[in-house]
Order: sequence, then C-alpha cells, then structure tokens
Amino acid sequence: MTYVEFMMFKMLAGVLSFILIWNFGDCLDWPVKTIGKCCAKGEIISAGKNFSCVPQNISSELLKNETMGDNWVHFDECPDAGEVTIVKFSDVVDKGIDRINASSGCLDLFDGEDKLGVIPVIVHCKEHHFASLRIPKLNRFRVCCPRGLIYDSIIHDCIWDKSIDRFDIADYIFDIIGNHSLVEFSSFSRGPPQCKHAIVDYVIDSRTDLQILGNGTIRVSISSGTSVLLTEENSCLDRGTSSWLILRLCTGVEYCRRNACVRKCCPEGQARIGRVCQTIPQGTVPPGEFHRQLEQFSRATSNHSKWKPLDTAKEYGLLIGEHSCEYGKYSLMPDEQPVIDSRGHIHIHHPEHERFRHHEYCMEIFRNVTSYDDGFHTAVCFSNPEPPEPNKWRFGINAALELTSCMFLLITFLVYVFLPLLQNLHGKTLMCHVASLFAAYACLAAIALTKPPDRVADTSPEDDEDNEISSDGGCKFLGYAMLFSFLAAFSWLNVMCFDIWWTFGGLGGAGGRRGAQRKRFFLYSLYAWGLAFILTCVAVTADYTSTLPTNLRPNIGIDTCWFNPDSSGVVIFFITPISIQLVANVAFFILTSLHCSRVRAEITRVMRPVTDPRSRRFHSDRSKLIVNIKLFIVMGISWIMEIISTFLNRYATDFNWRAEFFYVSDAFNCLQGLLIFILFVLKSKVYHALRHRLKEGSGSTPGRLNTTLQEPFRVQKSTSCSTLMSTFAINNVP
Repeated sequence: MTYVEFMMFKMLAGVLSFILIWNFGDCLDWPVKTIGKCCAKGEIISAGKNFSCVPQNISSELLKNETMGDNWVHFDECPDAGEVTIVKFSDVVDKGIDRINASSGCLDLFDGEDKLGVIPVIVHCKEHHFASLRIPKLNRFRVCCPRGLIYDSIIHDCIWDKSIDRFDIADYIFDIIGNHSLVEFSSFSRGPPQCKHAIVDYVIDSRTDLQILGNGTIRVSISSGTSVLLTEENSCLDRGTSSWLILRLCTGVEYCRRNACVRKCCPEGQARIGRVCQTIPQGTVPPGEFHRQLEQFSRATSNHSKWKPLDTAKEYGLLIGEHSCEYGKYSLMPDEQPVIDSRGHIHIHHPEHERFRHHEYCMEIFRNVTSYDDGFHTAVCFSNPEPPEPNKWRFGINAALELTSCMFLLITFLVYVFLPLLQNLHGKTLMCHVASLFAAYACLAAIALTKPPDRVADTSPEDDEDNEISSDGGCKFLGYAMLFSFLAAFSWLNVMCFDIWWTFGGLGGAGGRRGAQRKRFFLYSLYAWGLAFILTCVAVTADYTSTLPTNLRPNIGIDTCWFNPDSSGVVIFFITPISIQLVANVAFFILTSLHCSRVRAEITRVMRPVTDPRSRRFHSDRSKLIVNIKLFIVMGISWIMEIISTFLNRYATDFNWRAEFFYVSDAFNCLQGLLIFILFVLKSKVYHALRHRLKEGSGSTPGRLNTTLQEPFRVQKSTSCSTLMSTFAINNVP
C-alpha cells in the first residue's frame, strides 16, 4: 500500500467513524458531551466585541441542574478569535436542531443592551465536522419580584418581609422542575410580563394547582377552573405573604369585557413625575401606594348610590399604559367629583354627566406635576367636540309605532290561523314571515322601552339591579333574539320572492300536489330558519371567543342591546346577509317581469280567450306578482333606506342632517306591521270569509266559503297554484 493510498484510507475511516458516531452514537451508548454553562454561577456573557463574563443583573439569571451528571463541556478558547459564533438559543430550537458540530461550546445569558434584553445564547467555535455537542434542554420562566422580595396580593406589589425565610421562588421552581423532568437549564427573568391587555393576580396552592409536565413546562389551574401553561411572555410566579403562590397572568381582551378592570397610566413601579412616567425613587412612595389610593377612591364612590363601587378586595384586571385619545386628554380636578363603578369605568357629574370606559381614561400617582397636588389623579380623554344628541322623543315614538306593528302583525297571524283555507304553501310562508317580524319588533320595542339608548351609553350592565332587562344577560338575550328574528323575516321574504319566480316561470312542476307542497315548505323552512339560526350562532360564537378581532365582533349587549355602533359587526353579521337577500329579491323580480312580458305578448299575439287555461294562469300569476312587489316595497325598500342610514352614520359623520333625513323612512319601517295588515288582511273577501267562519261556528252557514276566497282566474289543480302567498288569492286585481 502506497503512502497516498494509506492517507486516503485513513481519511475515509475518519469520515465513516464520524458518521457512525453522529447517527448511531446513542444506540451504541457512546457518551455525547452536552453544552454546559459559559460563565460561573451568578455571571452572564457581556455585550461587546470580546467574549467575557460579567456579574449578572438583578433582572435575569440562569440556573443549571447539577443532578443531570457531569458529562458537560465548557467553552475553551477557539484557535482563532474570529471563529467564535454566538447564536440565539430560540433560533436553534425553532429549527429543530438538537446538536451542533463544534469541539467547544456553551450556553448562557447574553446582555445585548438592546430592545431584546437579556436572552439565552449558544457560544461555540467554528464548525468542526469531527465533533458533536448536544444542546441541553432549557425552560424559560418569569419571577414577579427581585430576589429577596415576595409579592403581596393585597397591595399588589413586591415587599420585603423579615418574617419570611430567604428561600427564593426561582430556587423553589428550579428544584421541583429538576425533580420531575429532564431539563438541564432554567432561565428566570424578573419583573411582571408586558401584557397587551390586562394582568390579573391569582392566589394558587402549589400542592393542588401547580403541575410540572415531562418537558419541564408548568401548568397552573387558576380560580376560574381553567388551566394555563406558564411562559416567560404570559405570566410570572412568586411567593406570597403566606404559604400560597401568586400567579400574575396576562389575559385576553375578553376579560375586561366581562370583569372589572382599571387602567394605570405608567408601568408598574413608575409614577407621573413632572410630565412623564419615571421610576419611583426609593423611599418616596411606599410599595402598593397605587392600589391603596385606588381602594380609597373606590370607597368614595359608595356615597353615590347610582353605581356600585369597584370592589378592590375581589379579583380585577390591571391595564398598563395610556390609551391614545383622538381629541387629546386632560386630568380631572377634584371639584369634578370622579367616581369609579363596579366595571372600572369612570363617571363625572360636573358640569354634566359623562362616562369614560377603560380605553378612555387612566389613573396614576402624580408627583411635582404643575397645577396638580401630589396624590392620586385621573386623566380622561376629551369627548367628541360635537357629540350627537340623542332625541329621546324619537325613541319613544319609534317604540309606540313598533308596538302598533306588533299588534297588527299578531292580528294578521291570527286571521290566517282562523281561516284554514288560507293555510296552503303560500299562506304558511306568510305566517312564518309575519311571526318572525312580530318577534323582531317585540324585542325592538322592549329594548327601546326598557333601556333607552342614552342610558345604555352611560351606564354599565351592573348599574341598575332593579331593571332585569338592562342586565347583561337579559340585554344580550334580546339582542340575539332580535338578530335571529330579523334574519328569519328577511329569509322568508327571500323565499316568497323565489317562489313567485319559480311559479311564474313554470319551473314549479307539479306544485299543486299536496305532497310536493309539503316537501317544498320543508325545504323553505330549512333554508329560512336554518340560515337565521346558523348566522346567530356564528355571532354568539364570535362574541364569546377570540376567533375575530374585537372591531369585527358583534359586541351585542356591550354598550347597547343591539350591535356595538363602534364595531363592524353589524355590517358583517346583519347588513351583508340581508343586502345579499334584497339584491336576490330584485333579481327575482326582474326575471319574473321579463317572463311576464313574454307571456303577455304571446297571449296578445294569438288573442287567447279569458277562459283559456294559459290565459287564466297568466292573469292569476300576474296578480300575485303585483302583490309580491307591494310586499317588497313595504319590507324591502324601507330596509334599503335603513342600510343607507347605517352607512351614513358610520362613514358620513360630517352630514349634520343625516338623522333627520331618515325620520320618514324610520316611521315607515316601524309601521310595517300595519302596512302588511292593510295589504293582505284588510280586504273585502277576507272580511266575508271571517263572517262566514263566525256564522259557521254559530250554526248558521249561509252561502259557500269556497267562492268567497276564489280567484276569478284561478285554474283548479293547476301546477301554478304555488305562489308567493295565500293572500294573493284574495286579490282579484292589482
């Protein structure tokens, strides 16, 4: 064997050895070194060009599980200083890498002195293909207080208590993680998490509420019965004043919609010093002063019987940071007498009553602020310079008109119940349409009479216990019931327009057979009731889950018992579906009218006599089409105006007369029940039919009912008898 062949063989053997170790080292039980900690305990990697260890700051620390054996490798100097590589630990984990090709490497915290803060990194030399190091398992947690302090859940702040031993919560968590998992390292950050929404404090029992999973993750059962997985981003954990643990958890946007929340202007540990938020100098403000002042502020509210005060002894969320105000903000003066209600909303009474929700105010401790005494103050957003004044008399008139509609809709429904001959396919569709409208207007009138819009805007759901409807549950129920009823009413109108097109166009087939009519009514019911039910369920789901952003949810029962005027939910869940149906109705009318014109031209061309079956069918369907158009004008045109009104109120706020412009259409819309009664019941033939039925019930039966409701152009046993409504049979002429 020549020297060249020997060297090639040696190189090939080395490569094969590396491949064997890399792929089958674990199976062969060959030891694989694990990356250890770069610096000594209490030290971390510093920022700068040169790799060096410095004492760790008080906000972060890295603990190593010494019980995992001694098969660790620590960082040795690389042959060339330029070969040192530092990578973020999270980048390695996200790529699914569990080993690195290097002869030397280590893991530690790195203070980059930038917005990333202190993060865990891996330091290793330039890749060496004949060496492999295993990346250790690392969990990241957050501790609420600096080392040596505990968290007081009463004053919501970190304190030093000499009666508590010096055992730190980070050591406690690391010990229980090491005993229940195979995690080698745990990184602890200190301080509360930066929550996008509210942070809430929970008292938990480490014996029953805390669970360590196999991968070292901590799962905690909170008081509401739900479990959460703790991460560095969503929570912090610390020891309380007793043997309990305190969990501070970031919540979603839904929390403050259902629970009490308070907004603090500055981050925790800071106050308004001068005109900006600054860290509170040690000794100037006692720990927990913000929440003490909040408790006193809440007690002052108890003197105002109109609102329940915020109960600071119970769980509430803390929102951090000022919310942007469209028209600017100002700090309230003591003579404005601000109070806080049970939801955490601020109310003032001088010079007039105003309410400020969570995104419209913040509270803070002031120090050295010009024109304000040192103490607890509230800053609120300026209101719209020209807020629209609600016309109370308008809502009262609308409620009266809606009750009038309900009465006539009920009469219309009872007439059809009382006259069985009207209860064919078209009569049943009309009854369903009228019943849906009755339920919708009943809910609308109940909302207008029980909780006027100006009260809805100024009070929270808990403010009026004596009013059952104004509670959150009752208000939401009315809103969802009204949504379902209106969607069902429009769906049945859509069914009627489809049916007249289907019938007039001759597509109905054997529509006069009883079995076929029952089948068609079943399909119509499946569409009308089913569509309304599905859309309502989707709206409820969107309100009670976080599947959609807040501005796209219905938000029914939040500020009003209907859709929140500030969100786009009304457009998504109500305006869009009924607009599609109204456009479809117009299309059905156009198609039906075109077919009507063709049939009339053919009849005129051949001069068919009135007794001809085709001529009879044409005149019958034509009369029904005309009444159908009348119904669409009553129901459709008025709601088209309502849709236009909705968009003007949302997007044309500069149009000062937009409300007055729609007074007539509002009144017309509120009187739909009366108009439907006039159009379909207030007929001489219905009157005679009712007289006949009443006399028949009393034993006197003069005349025949069959001719009373008979159309002069109706063809008996014809396939065209399935029409828009049974009331069309009452109308002999357009």
